[in-house]
Amino acid sequence: MDAFLDRVRRFGRSRGLWQRGSCILAAVSGGPDSLALLLALTALAPEEGFTVACCTVNHHLREEAAEEAAFVEAVCASLGVPCRTEQADVPAWRAIHGGSEETVARELRYEALRRAARESGCDRIAVAHHRDDQAETVLYHLLRGSGSTGLAGMRPLSGDLIRPFLCVSRSDITEFLKNYPWEPRHDRTNDIPEAVRNRIRLLLMPELARYNPRIAETLCRTAEILAAEDDYMEAQAAAQEQYLHEEKGMVSADGALFRTLPEAVARRLLRRIWTRCGGKAPDFEDTERLLAFLRAGVHGKWMSAAGTAVRLQWGQAFFYPGSTREGTLPPEENAQWELVQTVTDTPPETTDGDSIVLDADAVGTVQLRFPRAGDRFAPLGFSGTKRLFPYMNELRIPAGARPAWPLAADDAHIYWIGRKKVSRYGRPSDRTRHFLLLTLRRKRNGNGTSDE
Repeated sequence: MDAFLDRVRRFGRSRGLWQRGSCILAAVSGGPDSLALLLALTALAPEEGFTVACCTVNHHLREEAAEEAAFVEAVCASLGVPCRTEQADVPAWRAIHGGSEETVARELRYEALRRAARESGCDRIAVAHHRDDQAETVLYHLLRGSGSTGLAGMRPLSGDLIRPFLCVSRSDITEFLKNYPWEPRHDRTNDIPEAVRNRIRLLLMPELARYNPRIAETLCRTAEILAAEDDYMEAQAAAQEQYLHEEKGMVSADGALFRTLPEAVARRLLRRIWTRCGGKAPDFEDTERLLAFLRAGVHGKWMSAAGTAVRLQWGQAFFYPGSTREGTLPPEENAQWELVQTVTDTPPETTDGDSIVLDADAVGTVQLRFPRAGDRFAPLGFSGTKRLFPYMNELRIPAGARPAWPLAADDAHIYWIGRKKVSRYGRPSDRTRHFLLLTLRRKRNGNGTSDE
């Protein structure tokens, strides 16, 4: 018993699962694993300086559920641990919303646990996953074709969840429980090899043990190695987020970023962008298609997956919530502007932010166009030129608006970044004889009114 508790104590300390003053909510079903978790945390609490509360969740899936909840409440009463029973009516939820029984039960269970933790003042929720569960989880993700994130298995600390038992096995827990008078409850559905995880535990793991008697330990060691490597790769991807610009749900980046990053980092960065845009992370096949699309760099093309769309324009990649299949892409901006030109022999009396005046004889054929890769601009009052896209950032033009921002230019120069900044080229002087008045405005719509 002391050896078991010492192992859990050292594991919890080394992984930062608790600190003095913590309040830990133990998720207890009444089965052997969760009962042992409650007993171990209660035994460790005085020395470690944390307090323990308990929550049991009735999923309304089995006749025994109410009796099991009463059993947990009785154990907690004898230990002096506050306990509450939460209701998560899985059949009622599925009748209205659908979904698999396993998934709905898990989602409702964690929702109930977090509600109980808030109302109990607990900062951590302890669940009873152990080393054998970890091995089975790694196999489950391997069979699904997961990458290193999935093969890293369950983390000891994941947000508000802690797993103090990842350092012990199912057999260790069985031995530990022999020191206590309570007989844990048994969920008979765990003995039926129908669900995938049950088949892995009941059929696959025993078969693999014929080839490696320490298969669970081996898989857990693999998960620990991959977890450290996964954390490193995630940090590399997170470091690239400094090159992203986000505004009103839209994310943009230099398209060259995805051509220069290693594939492993680029994949993770794409998943982070998808999350920031509100969609779910794309699967492996979609991620590969997206990465190939971005590296091809074809101007003006769209692609979408998993609720987010990406467009390439002038060397920039723009990510929006939406889908090419569902027709929910953001509206095009390029066709919304027009440039009105008037030539006069006398300088206009006044101009506003929507107009500028040029020397008509000093410029070529001025047209309305939009930014292109490689554009440079010569700001009035500045002796050199600046790269257009970074300069637009200096002017605080939103990243998502830059590719479609109106410019007044001829073949030689950009004379005006619409409504923002004029160039030093083409300015009127004392020798100017003909003045070119440029006025930028939104196009009129079908009923004769402006879009603004």
